[in-house]
Amino acid sequence: MKKNILWVLALLIFVSVMVPGNFAQAQDPEYAKWGKLAIERMMEEYPGEDVKEYDYQGKVIISDVREQFNFLFTLEDGSKVRAYVLVDRKKDELIDIHLEQGQ
Repeated sequence: MKKNILWVLALLIFVSVMVPGNFAQAQDPEYAKWGKLAIERMMEEYPGEDVKEYDYQGKVIISDVREQFNFLFTLEDGSKVRAYVLVDRKKDELIDIHLEQGQ
């Protein structure tokens, strides 16, 4: 009986330590939906090109209302495209996406 209680206790400790980490990993980072929109816009501008690498390069808070998410994409042919995604912070809505080819 004592052995079973220790096993259950060990299992509960393991679960309590692992669940918060798994829960956090299951959630998309804040920038994920903006990165997806940037890739969609890039594929419109550069049809037939596939993204080889995706690099989130941070967020800039422009004002109380606006923020910008920055991405660098490397295409299959090796060229690079920067994407600047301007977002309304309060409404959580896209304002504009600007693409710039080159480094």
